[in-house]
Formats: sequence, structure tokens, C-alpha cells
Amino acid sequence: MNLFNLAKKFPTEEHALAYWMKTRWPDGARCLACDHDKCYLIETKGKTGKVARLFECADCGLHFSATTNSLFHDSHLPLQKWFMAISLMVEAKKGISANQMKRHIGVTYKTAWYVCHRIRQAMQEGPNFTVGGPTTTVEIDETYVGGRNRLQGHKASHKGKTAVLVLAEREGQIHMQKMKKHWSWPYA
Repeated sequence: MNLFNLAKKFPTEEHALAYWMKTRWPDGARCLACDHDKCYLIETKGKTGKVARLFECADCGLHFSATTNSLFHDSHLPLQKWFMAISLMVEAKKGISANQMKRHIGVTYKTAWYVCHRIRQAMQEGPNFTVGGPTTTVEIDETYVGGRNRLQGHKASHKGKTAVLVLAEREGQIHMQKMKKHWSWPYA
């Protein structure tokens, strides 16, 4: 989704919040502490005087927001800007710097760096990541990432570079992993 379509889909913060709540809880909000399914949406004034929308659990009385324990937790940045930042990072072919993010979404460098860092952290795979299955074809390859060493032979060209192993399912997921410094294929 490009930025124009994103701006049309989420013209206000309320649209973005409604989308996030529907995405997070498709069957309705559930308590984060006791997993109770009866939670009431309440409005209260925050420290700055802005209206805050919170959920209150009917069972344990916990107050929580739609962004609690998520990528957007404890952030004062509007969800619209978060969605724009995610869109920019996903669409950027060669990545995006914090300075570039700062210019695109209109925040300080510190905020842009924080947003980029959080999004990259959220994009990492969990520890239980699996690739393939009995009927899935997995393709494996390696590459060396780093600067170019000119006027040197093939073997010397790998010095100072990082070996990266790539596992790709056909019509599926991709997993990349940094390898040890002196790693090589056992079947070469």
C-alpha cells in the first residue's frame, strides 16, 4: 500500500485506532491479564488533557489501551505516523535511514531512530522459526555482504565481508541468518 492510499484509508487517528483494534482483536477486546472477553471501552483524560481511550476488564478491573504490549506501546506518536513509517520501511528496497524517516513523517531524528529501531526489532523472526515441511520445497543459497575489494582474486574478495545464509520456501517465507566469520559450505 502506498502512502497516498494509506492517507486515504486512515484520514484521522480514530480510523487508525479502529483498524488497529479490529486487527488485534477480531472477535472483540480481551483482557491482557486474565483473558476475559468482557472489556468496556472507556474515555478518560490523560496527564496532558487529551482524551485517552482505554479498556476496562469486567472481571479483574485492569485498564489497558489498544497499544499496550504491542509495537506501539508507550509511544506518544500517532498511529497514522506509525503506519506511514511501517509502510516506508517495508517498501524501501535498500532500507531507510532515520534521517530519511524524519523528513517523511515529520518528527525529530531521535523519534525517527526510535521508530525505525522498534519496527526492525518487530520484523525479526521469533526463536521458534521453522522453514519448510514435508510438501514444501526450500531453496538454500549464501551470499557475502559488504564493500567491494577491487583488483583482488576471488578468494581475497570475501575478506571483510559477512556471510549470509538464505533459506527460501517456494511461494512462502524467507529466512536469512548471519554466519560465522570462516564459514563455508561443507559440500563445496
